[in-house]
Amino acid sequence: MLVHNRQDAGRQLAEKLNNTDMKDAVVLTLPRDGVPLGLEIVRKHQLNFDVLLSKKIGHPYQSEYAIGAISENGDPMLKRMEADWIATGLTTKVAINLVTHGGLFFW
Repeated sequence: MLVHNRQDAGRQLAEKLNNTDMKDAVVLTLPRDGVPLGLEIVRKHQLNFDVLLSKKIGHPYQSEYAIGAISENGDPMLKRMEADWIATGLTTKVAINLVTHGGLFFW
């Protein structure tokens, strides 16, 4: 599927959702890139809309590479493989857990 920009991607996705029952659906988007896409779906299907805030956790040696995120309620989520590469020892994993003030969630 070729898309020209985020709005075009949203319009194309909205068209594909035409046959979907979305009576009680809510469109959740992530800031910046997801909002224009989500707004196209909201406009086409007259749905409720909200933005889910999160903060990317960048790789220590490549900040643009995401190894996880922290949700708006403060819960961290880490990609298991990347976190294991960085935090291979139990001490390091416990330190990450303590720093984030909560449990670790992996995907």
